Amino acid sequence: MWRRYEYTENGSNKFWEIERVADDVHVRWGRIGTKGQARAYSFHDEGRARHFAMQKCDEKKRKGYRLVDKRKTRNSSTNLMSKKREKRDPSWQARPHYPQGQAKSDEQSLVDRVRRKVKDKWGESC
Repeated sequence: MWRRYEYTENGSNKFWEIERVADDVHVRWGRIGTKGQARAYSFHDEGRARHFAMQKCDEKKRKGYRLVDKRKTRNSSTNLMSKKREKRDPSWQARPHYPQGQAKSDEQSLVDRVRRKVKDKWGESC
């Protein structure tokens, strides 16, 4: 799922894009005509990712953003945001979720701590 929203009222000229691929959500925002900023979110399952994406889309609609483009994917052959991120930082990839009781690496423990902080701040929808 890929969506692009724009807000051009009251002197603003902003865009907001969201792309959900399986259990990852990529968001990009900024002024129209620029690359803008990007952020990636990773979830434990596809249902949570879908809920988060729809919640964010509803939030933008309430704020007055208009849906200008809607497709299954931004580019049907590849996920461009993920490819760019992997090119910049080859170590970035969706981290596996370890079964309970299995030893975790220091890196995975850090990822888990960050996810807990995000859940505490944003609630169970993440």
